[in-house]
Amino acid sequence: MRNNMMKYVAAAGLLSVAVVAFPLMACQDNVVYTSYQSVEIDGWDKTTTTVYDVAHIKSAGNYNEMIGIRTNDKYPFMSLNLIVEQTVMPSGRQLTDTVDCQLADRNGRKLGHGQSLWLQIIPFRKLTLNKDDSLHINIRHNMRRDILRGVSDIGLIIEKDD
Repeated sequence: MRNNMMKYVAAAGLLSVAVVAFPLMACQDNVVYTSYQSVEIDGWDKTTTTVYDVAHIKSAGNYNEMIGIRTNDKYPFMSLNLIVEQTVMPSGRQLTDTVDCQLADRNGRKLGHGQSLWLQIIPFRKLTLNKDDSLHINIRHNMRRDILRGVSDIGLIIEKDD
């Protein structure tokens, strides 16, 4: 009886892991680029940009661009305003977006995932790219304070849209 119970518990545990892991792996299949850049621990200066260089895209198609934002308890605001400037090569096409990232609800509760460090993923643009296109992307904050405390990392995620 105890042996059957152990097998049942092991099978249930394995099934639980599979139910959680398979959708996460499926989401990752479309990701063609992901990179996080740390910002200064004493505060992210308004003049400092995070820079991302995306090498040649392997296939033409539509892509979703997202910003990943990691914040801690020292971040004092409910939102974060970002300027995203990108150049698509070899065409030289330049794109600029102002992205308002909601990081907390009206009651001040952090959105996203985490406990002492929160991660929020913000979609900001759908982009059509050609095979062998590459991207140069700069992200900087556009808040009223010159030095912004509580932001630890800014990331860029690009996924192919099926």
